[in-house]
Amino acid sequence: MARNAPARVRAGLGRRPRPHDRGTRRVVPGLSGPAQRLVAAGEAALGEPPGALAAAVAGWRAEAHRRGRPALGPPCPCCEADHGRPLIERMLHALPRRAARELRAVVAPLDEAYRASRVRRGDEFWFLDGPQGW
Repeated sequence: MARNAPARVRAGLGRRPRPHDRGTRRVVPGLSGPAQRLVAAGEAALGEPPGALAAAVAGWRAEAHRRGRPALGPPCPCCEADHGRPLIERMLHALPRRAARELRAVVAPLDEAYRASRVRRGDEFWFLDGPQGW
């Protein structure tokens, strides 16, 4: 009976995953595994690509801790770049309570850092306390 060469057999099997091989899916640091699964399902339900919430949280973290922001007047919300906060807000409303609570615990310190850097003592800008509640 004819036998295939081992190299030919291995070539048809494909490659085993290696430790440095990672998918494109990003996770939100600070969320549990079940919450990450619900986030992935929520992203799919909202039509967002996988890892969109993780990218939004990373962008919001960078914006919240950015230095050199003007503090003299209210910035124009329509002129500023989108740093992911609208997607975070949509996901907070789309997720079940427990997962939304975990996400809110991750985002709340970032919101406070953003407010502290944007709002001077006694000057509340109208868009910070808007209907979103952030």
